[in-house]
Amino acid sequence: LHPDWPDNVNPLRVGIAENGWNTFSVQMPVLEHKAKYYDYVSLFPESSQRIESTLEYLTEKGFSKIILLAHSCGAHMAMFYLDKYGDKKIDAFIGIGMGATDYKQEMINPFPFATIKKPILDIYSTNDYPAVIRLAPKRLKAIKLGANKLSEQVMLPYEDHFFTNDVTILNETIITWLSTI
Repeated sequence: LHPDWPDNVNPLRVGIAENGWNTFSVQMPVLEHKAKYYDYVSLFPESSQRIESTLEYLTEKGFSKIILLAHSCGAHMAMFYLDKYGDKKIDAFIGIGMGATDYKQEMINPFPFATIKKPILDIYSTNDYPAVIRLAPKRLKAIKLGANKLSEQVMLPYEDHFFTNDVTILNETIITWLSTI
């Protein structure tokens, strides 16, 4: 929704920063509330431009370790970017709730993880959207083809797609994984 969304982005940004990481949130294109996955596909090139500009900015500012983190539709946008530009400007990728689409809408592009050599953390929840859960084995297979020993997939219990019950478990999972990078 926006780069400081109080349900999960803000607590995630604060939690990561409290553990020694800098954060930088980028506003991705947003359509009206009733927009569906297929409505967003045409915005993926614009999203890639925003991600590319951000990564260039962070590199120019001297940040030496850059982790791209995205949730839900933002993960689709990030995956589109990674498919187009590759992983050379990032050190790792964290995707939360990846593969979320609307009813009877299939993903346009396959998961690009087989070609990504940087570490990937794939997080989803037991009460996530059906497509996210259904596609978990496919994501894991692609991640394993990328063959980075630090990559992993984690299913967090008792949460929904937005981690509204307790974002703490999401924070802890990410911070623990980041300590291995």
